Amino acid sequence: MNSLIKLSKKTTIALHALAYIAANGDHHLCPVKRIAKALEVSPTFLAKVLQPLVKLNILESTRGAHGGFSLLKSAKDLTLLDLILTINGPFSASYCLFEQPTCKTGSCIFSALNMKIADLIFETLSKSSLAEFSKGFLLED
Repeated sequence: MNSLIKLSKKTTIALHALAYIAANGDHHLCPVKRIAKALEVSPTFLAKVLQPLVKLNILESTRGAHGGFSLLKSAKDLTLLDLILTINGPFSASYCLFEQPTCKTGSCIFSALNMKIADLIFETLSKSSLAEFSKGFLLED
């Protein structure tokens, strides 16, 4: 099984960056370089990933030597599903458990199971907040 849901690299990095920011406190400014170091990504790429979130009123950006990003809303009020849909757009769960589908009949023999799994994923993401997700984030200074 490769992945049950397909998310872009941009979405994955944005979610991790949001978790890092949330772990530091809702309105605490986090410098791009510090977030990029923690996520092991380029600061330039990270800034490009986070800027659309400023326009979408998820993050606030402050320029300058003491600048950075902070959440505009409380992390407990942001669900993972809402964030994924905002960042990634609509997505679908993979309806095949296998990297290479082998069904010859035109319909998957595992389709009912896969649809149940997809429903559980969407339900779980809709009930999971950024605050919960960020609890497991290890902070480094």
